Amino acid sequence: MKKAIIVLLCIAAVTGIFFLTWRSETETVPVIIAQLDFDPANISGVDIQLTTAYRNQIHDTGYLKLVNRDLYMSRPTDASQIIPVWPGIAVSRTDITIHQTARTAIAALFEEARYIDGLGQFHVTSGYRSFDRQRELYTGAVDRSYVMPPGHSEHQLGLAADILVVGMPMSSAQMSGTPEAVWLAENAWRHGLILRYPRWAIDITGVAYEPWHFRYVGLVHAWYMRAHDMVLEQYLEYLERYGGFTTVLDGVTFHVLYARPTDDMLYVPYGLDFTVSTSNRGGYVITAME
Repeated sequence: MKKAIIVLLCIAAVTGIFFLTWRSETETVPVIIAQLDFDPANISGVDIQLTTAYRNQIHDTGYLKLVNRDLYMSRPTDASQIIPVWPGIAVSRTDITIHQTARTAIAALFEEARYIDGLGQFHVTSGYRSFDRQRELYTGAVDRSYVMPPGHSEHQLGLAADILVVGMPMSSAQMSGTPEAVWLAENAWRHGLILRYPRWAIDITGVAYEPWHFRYVGLVHAWYMRAHDMVLEQYLEYLERYGGFTTVLDGVTFHVLYARPTDDMLYVPYGLDFTVSTSNRGGYVITAME
């Protein structure tokens, strides 16, 4: 009987089915996630111990929360997480605010850029926006291909920032192809940031090309999207389909899992540090580190 169960689990792993065996809240359970359908360097399936936890007892970072023209943000951003960008980071106005985690990432990005020859000085021109501010921008916009309706903008999450070069107008035609735009697109992932609206993904994101708009998602997620030319919509679909992956970045092992709650319970890593973010698509992205 035991051998038969083991055989069934192995078959499930090969065919792409994510199996979890229910046990009590205090017990750990093994997780088996199918191997990926491709085998890029440094990527593997996930095999870690899990335990159960109540969803309402887990802090939701929102780092991977998808909002777009189809998905509403559903609840307001935690105001306690929103802080001023200035001083310490160059800004176009001193009243710009942003999520504190995104601010830390942008500060590190700007610091790195200081040592790159040939780049102009970056500054933040927009960060967090209130519902009223987003409604004002949307109502007054001449071209709404660049502006989301209120409740659908990443700026309302506090995790997005518009980054431009001092003295450069906010225009995709002006910024596209410049050394600054190229450098940002290729290196922002090192600090957990992604170019959210690339030119090639307009049909997917529903937003015109914005070489200045960067969104914080976290290091391993930004790396994966950059390495595989994905936007957030595609990345979440990938995680939903395959369950997750394991990789090593800078000596840290990351386990990324996608899970849906069952009876208001989630399986979470046992004995590892982890964060949880809603996808805003019915599931959660769990990121464990060791």
